[in-house]
Amino acid sequence: MKKLVIGLFMAATLMAGTAYAEQRIAFVDADAAILNSEPAKEKISELKGRLAPEQNKVKDLETTVRGLQTKLQQDAAVMSDAEKRDLANEIEIKAVEYQQRYKKLQESQVQSQQELMNELAPKFKQAVTQLMEKGDYTVLMHLKAALIVDENDNLTKRVTEIINANP
Repeated sequence: MKKLVIGLFMAATLMAGTAYAEQRIAFVDADAAILNSEPAKEKISELKGRLAPEQNKVKDLETTVRGLQTKLQQDAAVMSDAEKRDLANEIEIKAVEYQQRYKKLQESQVQSQQELMNELAPKFKQAVTQLMEKGDYTVLMHLKAALIVDENDNLTKRVTEIINANP
């Protein structure tokens, strides 16, 4: 009985190995494929240009807050209580404004990136489908799910090329 169970287990293992060998697995890093495409690079450049003034304001506010904090620390000994209180209030107001602008800027960047990914998702899907059919792949996995991938089975660059070719 024990030999029969072992024999059946070995046969099942061999059959599973054969079935696995018939599958062709491809890998892709969706984010890299999309973000390295020309349409994405153009949108990112446009986004950076649009957000640059706000980023500069945020940096200026940060510099102002740090400068005021330094002034308060260095000059506290010679300042009156009223001057310290006024400066502390100014720091607090500027710090709150900085936090609000920074948060709004971050939200805008995240939203823009999501819009970009959603906009290019159909092109990504089309490119992946085309490569899967062309290469007779049966399984597609995210590149980060694998430790080692043969370069021939990494479709990331080819997906980017197809996205670039179909503007």
